[in-house]
Amino acid sequence: MGKSNELIQIDPTSIEVQFLKDHFFMFLGDQKYEGTWKVLLETKAYYLVEATIDREAPERLMVYKKERKVLREGISPQPNAILVKSRL
Repeated sequence: MGKSNELIQIDPTSIEVQFLKDHFFMFLGDQKYEGTWKVLLETKAYYLVEATIDREAPERLMVYKKERKVLREGISPQPNAILVKSRL
């Protein structure tokens, strides 16, 4: 067992989020999560969205209106991640 301040290297994992009318999907690597979402705040530049998946801590995402990106606030110990929007 390592010291509490020791860093451990973890392999990167792909993250994908999908917003549907009344559902939210998040794919972390090969894991799929489903929940609901709501807009907490709307500004000229972005929406602040909260997504709830089962009993997990809510996900906070900043969905930028004009830019093709989403900022996912990491839940400790996960870092923040910038996701690039894609059109299907």
